[in-house]
Amino acid sequence: MAANAKKIFFAEEISAFDPPKQLTVSEWADRYRVLLPETSSEPGPWKTRRTPYLRAIMDSFNETRVERITICAATQVGKTEALLNCLGYLIHRDPGPTLYVFPTVELAEFSSRNRIQPMIEAIDVLRERKSPVHDEFKLLEMRFYGMVLTLAGANSPASLASRPCRYIFLDETDKYPLSIREEASPIELAIERAKTYWDRKIMEVSTPTVETGNIWRSFQAADEVCRFHVACPYCGHMQVLRFEQLKWPQELDDPAEAEGTTWYECERCKQPIRDLHKPAMLLSGRWLPDRKRHGIRRHIAFHLPTFYSPWVSFGEIATKFLKAKNYPEQLQNFVNSWLAEPWREDYSNLQQHEAIAELEERMLPYERGTVPKEAVLLTAGVDVQEQGFYFVLRAWAPDLTSWLVWEGFIDTWEGLEAVLFERRYLTEDGEMMTVELACIDSGHRADEVYRFCNAHPGVTRAVKGASHDMRGRPYQPPSKESRSQLGWGAPWIVNTAYYKDFIVRRQRIAPGLPGAWYIYQGVSQEYLRHMTSEVRIQERGRVKWVKRSSHAQNHLWDAEVYATIAQDMYGIRARPGTSERPPKRDEARGNRPSRRAYAGWLERRSGWLR
Repeated sequence: MAANAKKIFFAEEISAFDPPKQLTVSEWADRYRVLLPETSSEPGPWKTRRTPYLRAIMDSFNETRVERITICAATQVGKTEALLNCLGYLIHRDPGPTLYVFPTVELAEFSSRNRIQPMIEAIDVLRERKSPVHDEFKLLEMRFYGMVLTLAGANSPASLASRPCRYIFLDETDKYPLSIREEASPIELAIERAKTYWDRKIMEVSTPTVETGNIWRSFQAADEVCRFHVACPYCGHMQVLRFEQLKWPQELDDPAEAEGTTWYECERCKQPIRDLHKPAMLLSGRWLPDRKRHGIRRHIAFHLPTFYSPWVSFGEIATKFLKAKNYPEQLQNFVNSWLAEPWREDYSNLQQHEAIAELEERMLPYERGTVPKEAVLLTAGVDVQEQGFYFVLRAWAPDLTSWLVWEGFIDTWEGLEAVLFERRYLTEDGEMMTVELACIDSGHRADEVYRFCNAHPGVTRAVKGASHDMRGRPYQPPSKESRSQLGWGAPWIVNTAYYKDFIVRRQRIAPGLPGAWYIYQGVSQEYLRHMTSEVRIQERGRVKWVKRSSHAQNHLWDAEVYATIAQDMYGIRARPGTSERPPKRDEARGNRPSRRAYAGWLERRSGWLR
């Protein structure tokens, strides 16, 4: 029969009856994937050998028994491209209904427009799979032969409550909300879509944030946890690259000098491994399990820090760390985005008298009401009560070093107005400073706060603590509707736990280092009691600050939080050596800048801590 077929058909015709060759995702990507100049620093055909550590991650998508893949990774190591390769593979080779979830609907639309649809148009075998009906290829829903691809936002329960799906992609899960209104978590809602498929695949990827974050909890729950091992070019010892083995000259004066002088020390032979060794090390690297449950391999996890990136040198990692180590927020970003590790806070809740003793160590010998000469900005926070106003004035240097200038209680709006806008504060070098921005709590006497802020546009903002989880966002501007109804006085929703954490981190910076937090000598015991009136707890994965006792007074602590929020909204930059102060206001204007003046000076700089 075969011989007769050869007589009847050409070889090319016979080959059409052959079953399609089985390809893994990495093989598919090497054959078909094209990187575009709009989204890649290395456009052209995809080459897995450029990032060999992605091969096993992508090919785990082909393993029949594996149903969930977790990738806990640093930024810019190719993790999103790995997801897109899996998506391209299934559209072409193994189609099935697919749900791709982003943190927000807006980000889903952006990714569709700028990454997913351009990828599909650039690859012939994907473009050919598109439905010929134009209306069936939309921004958030794309129909192909044999499947529908739905893009959704984790902030939208409606977009997650779609039809059953065989494939689920979850991108940047640590940016998802913990829950959506009264519904379950968006991850649970998405995974629920796949439960009727025996051959389902769930692929989740994210840079970690904290230990209670989505990606780290999933990583820890996996049946098999894998890390990438590479061989020392000198002794051949297989090892995981770790931060503690990164070495540089200890006498460096400038962190930038580390870029050309850093090496990686082999944990066995102690020989210096250089960047030039990395390509060969990556090609021979292997994923090996740290932990493996006997007989079970349905959920596998991969950990991928920046060390393995072909685009980042050992020296760049060292330089990034040296620049960040004295700034808690920057250090957290380094731990999360470079080491792919969760940020671990050490909040050992001291007894109140112990916490007060620690605060007293932050005292410096300057007078109450005096601004230290290093300061370039003065902000205020006001906690509103029925009987009056607790306030704090704090001065800031460009590196976020800060000093308490004045605190107290005032019982009238007129008195508060005098403190915030009429009084000038003398600096140690003989200049006069004024409050540039005051954040005022609108949880009490809201209408009065709105009127006060409308009377002082540009130098005040009404704020209100969030009643929902903000997933690390520090604050949220007023909605257009709120602004149209309440004008300048419309309240900003603020993440008070975020800023309380920020203050406590600053209090732990050793005196004399950039970013340290100070109070003046002889500050009142009332202030110290207020500042130590709360403890930090975690409840259902969410950070909360709660009072030590029901009768504890915390008003000046809240006022410090609002003064810190004002600094962040103002946007002072951490620029060592900068000493420029804001221009003095025109006294003829009653110390109240116009909205136009405010927009030019303040709006451009908003959101530094974010």
